[in-house]
Amino acid sequence: MLKLLRKSKSFFDVNYIYFDARVDKFVKRPKTRSNWVKLITCYLIFGAICLNGFYSILFTQPGILETSSILLFASPFCVSMILLSPMLLQPDPFVFLLNARQEFALRNINGNLLHPPEKLVANCKIVLKLSHILSHIVRIVAPGVLLLLMFFEPGLKPFLGSGLFIVSSKGGHLCIVVVQAWAFFSMCGPMTYFMFIFLCDSLHCAVEHLCYLKRSDDSFRRIRLTLALQIFKQLHILLAQMNFCLRNVCLPMLLVAVITPNILGMSLTILLSARLLDHVGNLFFPLAAAFTTIFIILFGTFAGYVHKWSGKCITKFGKSCAVNCDKMERKVLGRVIRSCTPMKIRFVGRGDFCEYSGTNRLFQLRPFPRGEGPKVAKIVNGAADFSMMDKDIEMLPSPKVS
Repeated sequence: MLKLLRKSKSFFDVNYIYFDARVDKFVKRPKTRSNWVKLITCYLIFGAICLNGFYSILFTQPGILETSSILLFASPFCVSMILLSPMLLQPDPFVFLLNARQEFALRNINGNLLHPPEKLVANCKIVLKLSHILSHIVRIVAPGVLLLLMFFEPGLKPFLGSGLFIVSSKGGHLCIVVVQAWAFFSMCGPMTYFMFIFLCDSLHCAVEHLCYLKRSDDSFRRIRLTLALQIFKQLHILLAQMNFCLRNVCLPMLLVAVITPNILGMSLTILLSARLLDHVGNLFFPLAAAFTTIFIILFGTFAGYVHKWSGKCITKFGKSCAVNCDKMERKVLGRVIRSCTPMKIRFVGRGDFCEYSGTNRLFQLRPFPRGEGPKVAKIVNGAADFSMMDKDIEMLPSPKVS
C-alpha cells in the first residue's frame, strides 16, 4: 500500500524542489525525461483550457455573467503558467534561499540569541503551523473543487469538453475530465509550494526575527548590539535573495493571479446575490473572492511589517549605540548602522539585486572572540555569491554577555 502511495505521489508531482530528510536540506530533483514529459503535458493542458476560454469569449458572444465566469477560470490558469516557470525551469535560486532560511532559523531557533518573550515565540510558531496546515488544505481542496465543478457541469467553460474542444460521447468526456483532474492536482503542488513554503514562510521568518529584534531588551549593550546588527544584515540578505527570485516575473504575475479572481469573484457574487443558492457551482465565486482577499491582506500585512519593523530596528540600533557605546565604538558601529536600510519587497530587481552598492558592503563585525558570533555572507564588487550561502549564513552560539 505504501509503495502504491509513493508511486502515485510521484505520478502527480511535477515540482523540481523537495525536502530531502536524509540530508536535512531542500534539494533539486534531477530533470529526467519523465519529469519533462509530465511538465510539458500540464502546460499543454492549461494552455488548451486558456485557448478554449478565450475562443468562447471571442466567437460565442456570451453574456456579461458568462464572460466573467470564463475569465475567472481562464486568467489564473494563464498567469499561473508564467508565474511558476522560473521555479520549475530554474530552481537553483529558490533552493539556495530555502536552505539559507532553514539554516538561519535552525541556528537561531526560538530566538535564543535575542531572548524574546516566550509568548511571542509561541505565537510565531502557531502562525507557522497554521500556514502549513492551510497549504495542505489548499493542495487537496482547490483541485477537488474544480473536479466537482466539471462533474456537475460537463459543458462548463473554459474547461475542455466545451467550446472549441466539444466532446459528445460520455466516454470521451470522462477521459478529458480525468486528464484535466491530473493536471490540476499536479500543478497545484508547485503552486502551493511557491505560495506557502517559499513566499509565506520566508516572509514569516523575516517578520519573526525582526519582531524579536524589536521586542528584545529595551537597549542593546555593545556585544548584543553587534550581534543584533549581524542578524539584521543576514535578514537583509535573505530578503535580497527573495527579491532576486521574485523580480520581473513572479511577483507581478502573483498579484495579477490573485487580484483578477478577487475582482471577478466579488463581481459575480454581487450580480448573483439573489441566485447564489440556485446552483452549487455558484458558491465557487464567493469562495474564490474570500480566499484571494485573505491572501492579499496577509501578504500586504507581512510585507508592510517587514518594511516598518526594519526601520524601527534601525532607529533602535542608533539609540542603543548612542547610549551604551563609548566614542570609539560609536564611530565603528555608527558607520554600520548608517549603512542599514529598511527592507522592501520589490517588483523589479535592479542590476545589483542585493540592494547594496558603493561602500555598503557586508563584512564581519567586531569585536567577537574567535569562533563566536554569526558569520555574514560576503558581497564582492556589489554582487552576492549565494552558492555558498548555506555555509556563510551559519549562526554560531552567541557570546556570553556579562
